Amino acid sequence: MKKKTYLLTILIPAYNNYQGVLRIINQFKSYADVSIYISDDSTLDIVSKKIENFIINVNSPRIHYKRRGIHDGAVGNWNQLLSMIDGEFFILVHHDEFFSNTNFIQILKEKKEKIDALILPVRIENQKGIKRYVKSWQQRTSIRLIFFGPFKNFIGSPTASLVTRSDYCKVFLDELIWNVDVEWYYRIISSLKKKVIFESDGSQVISVANKDSITSKIINEVPLIIKKEYKILENSGYKNMVFFWVHGGKVLFNIIFYSIYLSSFIPFWISRRYHLKSK
Repeated sequence: MKKKTYLLTILIPAYNNYQGVLRIINQFKSYADVSIYISDDSTLDIVSKKIENFIINVNSPRIHYKRRGIHDGAVGNWNQLLSMIDGEFFILVHHDEFFSNTNFIQILKEKKEKIDALILPVRIENQKGIKRYVKSWQQRTSIRLIFFGPFKNFIGSPTASLVTRSDYCKVFLDELIWNVDVEWYYRIISSLKKKVIFESDGSQVISVANKDSITSKIINEVPLIIKKEYKILENSGYKNMVFFWVHGGKVLFNIIFYSIYLSSFIPFWISRRYHLKSK
């Protein structure tokens, strides 16, 4: 990790999506205390060239671009980005994620000495247009289930929702696929010493699922992947948790977790019903 020169480092793993990368850069390029690193794993040369040319035209010493010479998967790209952090805090933002606004940066400025992490609420939209609204109260409640271990997304949202003090940066386990981000969340949240703030009124992460996402590519193999990953987690120091989870402990967790999960759809269905009635 580099010397901490900035307040915040934005990490963008690029993959065949010029517009998504452009959108993120445009949101943060004017902030003097924010650095941006793009690690490009694209298989399409034309996309990489467009991203590189855009960054050259912006001509900012705070925005850095690197085209990867090897393609060792998404996790390899994420971990390379984590080695580039030069901010007091960092955030990993994928090309299908962006922010309703950047007000959360002001919160970091005001409270950076007192907090280790800031968790942002999220709106998640799938390819069919169905939306989930993961509110701060849901994240606050879910995160208390962390003692059950890294088996469910207790933050309820993508990596862009977690703004973390760089001292607690952890690499992703490249043996994992389905649980890779959840296990990463678990290790980070478990290690924090100062306060975690849930931002409820300002910035919101907006995540729009696309057909090229990792989830979309492996959806039919998920049961087998999960079974395999339980073995990996067991060998990675989660043995007692895996035993507890597999042998009945997950029942109580699932009741609580899925109650919270299903509640995140309520605003969408209410809005949809109202819309249909008004026609």
